[in-house]
Amino acid sequence: MADRRPLVQQLEEAPVLSGTLVRVTGEHSDGKVTVLGPNRLEPGWRGPAMHSHAFEETFVVVSGTATFFTEEGEHEVKAGGLAHIPAGCAHTFANRSKEPAEIMTIAVPSGIEGFFAERDRREREGAVIDDEANTGLMRERGATVVGDRPKEV
Repeated sequence: MADRRPLVQQLEEAPVLSGTLVRVTGEHSDGKVTVLGPNRLEPGWRGPAMHSHAFEETFVVVSGTATFFTEEGEHEVKAGGLAHIPAGCAHTFANRSKEPAEIMTIAVPSGIEGFFAERDRREREGAVIDDEANTGLMRERGATVVGDRPKEV
């Protein structure tokens, strides 16, 4: 059972797992939702391999511009915009602009925080998480990898 008290959290109080701000977890929401961010995407950041998974994700662009790739094409999303990815839909994202971008991620149901916790654990033990290791961890955590990372601009 989740801790049913309200969660009020300042940005600097948020736990960071593998460089990702984790705001609301399944522990807080009885497994219903995870909220991440705002997380900074540096210019040229290429994102994960094209993948799908059993949970929905909504990405809200807080600042800058992020590019989302889906089976339907490439979508540039500016600050204030969002991309909603239903469960089972292949996607990835990147920052193809010359300026940093920040995104918030909402995942339903919760569980994505386990990916970042495991990645963080491995990094603390000295593992280098390159593209191959990240893709392997995605598969271990239930993602179906269907393509490569976005190409460099």
